[in-house]
Amino acid sequence: MQTSQKTSETPQTSTEFDAPAAKKIKKMWVPKIQPRIVGTAESHWEKLPTEIQNKILDMEARQTHREKLAKVRADLEEFLLIQRCFVCKKEEWGIQTTPCCQKPAHFECCTAPIHVNEGLRRVCMILDIKAYILNKGNQTIVRELGWCDMDGRSDSIHFQSPVSFSSLSEVDKRTANYVFANIHSLPFHARPEENAVDQNLLDFVMKTVYKTLSSLERDVVAYKGGTLEKQMLSRLNIPYMLI
Repeated sequence: MQTSQKTSETPQTSTEFDAPAAKKIKKMWVPKIQPRIVGTAESHWEKLPTEIQNKILDMEARQTHREKLAKVRADLEEFLLIQRCFVCKKEEWGIQTTPCCQKPAHFECCTAPIHVNEGLRRVCMILDIKAYILNKGNQTIVRELGWCDMDGRSDSIHFQSPVSFSSLSEVDKRTANYVFANIHSLPFHARPEENAVDQNLLDFVMKTVYKTLSSLERDVVAYKGGTLEKQMLSRLNIPYMLI
């Protein structure tokens, strides 16, 4: 009697074509990037006191109003047939209105220098600076910047001293006392009622006033014999002339 032999078949495992074992991925440490905080610097305009801002805005509004009136007047002149010079009373065509008198007149009739001198007709304002000049002329502390437009309106802005009086040398103290007593009577340190602004706003204030009062026809700033005014206007590339 034959017995059948059972053969147990065991699966053969092949290592020849096995996939390679997965490599472990190393984790790299990445530093957390913090957002960069950029400080917003305060503008020169925001540094001005509210009263000074309102003064400049009001001056700009009045200047804009005058320019609109001048444009309307120029449009109306086309319909005017004749005008009379208020000086010689002679009637002629196209007599111009004088800049400061705001009346029709011949330029040769009115004795005001701005009417006679053609170069002065481009003047938009007259500048005046009051300051302390110390350290043998090497240090200038401006205390007041004043101006007058060609319609006779004047105004000024005061500035604080960046240094204290006690820090000055004895020579500069004597100079400051003499200037206060004999030149402009502005104390070395601004009084509270002056509403003085920082000295570093000087150029910004000058450019703002000039931009407000100047025009295409009037773009020159006049001054009376001061070296400080000339130096500032030259530094800011503003046309100027000595009167």
